[in-house]
Amino acid sequence: MIDHDNVIGDYVHISPCLHLDGAKKVGRGIWLGIGSVERNNICIVCGCKVDARTERNVRLWSKMNIWFFNHYAHEPSLGGCMRYHNWGKELVDQGHSVTIFGASSFHGGYHENLIVDKKLFIESINDRIKYIYLRVPDYDGNGIERAKNMYMYAANVLLFARNYKGDKPDLIIARSPNPLACRIAIKLSRRWKIPCVSDIVDLWPESAIEHMGINHSNLIMKAAYTYEKWMYKKSNALIFSMEGGYDYIVDRGWENIIPHEKVFYINMGLDLPVFDNNVKTYTIDTENMENNDIFKVIYCGSVRQVNNVKQICDTAKEVLNRGYTKIRFFIHGNGDQVDQLVNYCRTNSIYNVAFYGRIEKNKIPYLLSHAELNLLNYHKVDLFKYGGSMNKMFEYFASQKPILSNCRFGYDLVEKYKCGTILESDDPTQYADAIIAFYNMDPKDREEIGRRGRKAAEDFSQPILVNRLHKVLQYLKVE
Repeated sequence: MIDHDNVIGDYVHISPCLHLDGAKKVGRGIWLGIGSVERNNICIVCGCKVDARTERNVRLWSKMNIWFFNHYAHEPSLGGCMRYHNWGKELVDQGHSVTIFGASSFHGGYHENLIVDKKLFIESINDRIKYIYLRVPDYDGNGIERAKNMYMYAANVLLFARNYKGDKPDLIIARSPNPLACRIAIKLSRRWKIPCVSDIVDLWPESAIEHMGINHSNLIMKAAYTYEKWMYKKSNALIFSMEGGYDYIVDRGWENIIPHEKVFYINMGLDLPVFDNNVKTYTIDTENMENNDIFKVIYCGSVRQVNNVKQICDTAKEVLNRGYTKIRFFIHGNGDQVDQLVNYCRTNSIYNVAFYGRIEKNKIPYLLSHAELNLLNYHKVDLFKYGGSMNKMFEYFASQKPILSNCRFGYDLVEKYKCGTILESDDPTQYADAIIAFYNMDPKDREEIGRRGRKAAEDFSQPILVNRLHKVLQYLKVE
């Protein structure tokens, strides 16, 4: 932080050039200094515009050491969750130091464990972001093995911190749905007297109750709610990836102990330049994707009961029975229902559906951008009233293609941006009607719908989301 004569409120200057007195580069094309080479907010050397701000309002440029705890974080090439990596790129450009703590295992087992010996952790650098991968055992499914995996992640984060000899972090941000990671973050924040933020991307344990059919009166779930309440209360701030996060707190009856001002909303978003580059660079199934004689309907995501992909198969059969042979369905994703649905389509002669299995993340932009229609598909649960924050939704937006969704979320972005159709139906007949309507639509009208989706992607691009993160930091008074 630049402190001019130790006087709060003195001016510092932000400029796209390096000609300021005491200039220090703090970002891409951004220099910070105390002035004297500017007159009337114009640089007298090169004539560029110089922005004058008070010291108080420019504290966001002070260097911070930020730790992120995310069990499922991996570098882009490994196909991990990109939320903190995308934030990290922006933060590093602003002069901050970023470390992401991930697990050595991979959800779904699509990659071998990164640590095969007895090392506690391994390190990696990607986009100037440091990754610490902590040793955890592999797991399959959602049973005891996964619980052990989550416990070992939290335990090894704590063990790493106890032996850590470097500069302590200025802030820890820990992501659910591993509640133990948030607990460790709170514990370490107390030890080091720093703020801790819990980033809620999954309304656990409510999501487990709704998707797995567990009873609310279950003693384990009651204990989980008690812990969730404690975690929300003890965190210095809360970030929800769904817009209705505070609605959930009110519905739980916790608004008296969790003030609204400590709750923030930052959805998933995406890195638009990376998406656009991947469209040009990484291709897949070009024979079909470049075929303009077929109408390509694409679903990209998990193939599990919660995603209700069987509805897509039944809809495809209905479309086929009506004689629309040029409409083809392409399903990309893994899950425990893939084999079952492949056999179902084969048995029922649903030959306009193709299953491709897991797709590499960098090929998703090309795939979606060559669709005529992209599908958001779920079994609707009450939890959706708090909003949607699916990573793929923003990739759908960025693809500039219309979206057909079979359920309405609270604060629904498809509805807000008018970039598709929402059915709220599990009926394959109605689903087929909607798909055929898109098929018969003037291509220029489909393009206009797609452009509105692109506007949604732009509104949730990473620079904008990191600006929202800075509001959290300002609330915590660490900027």
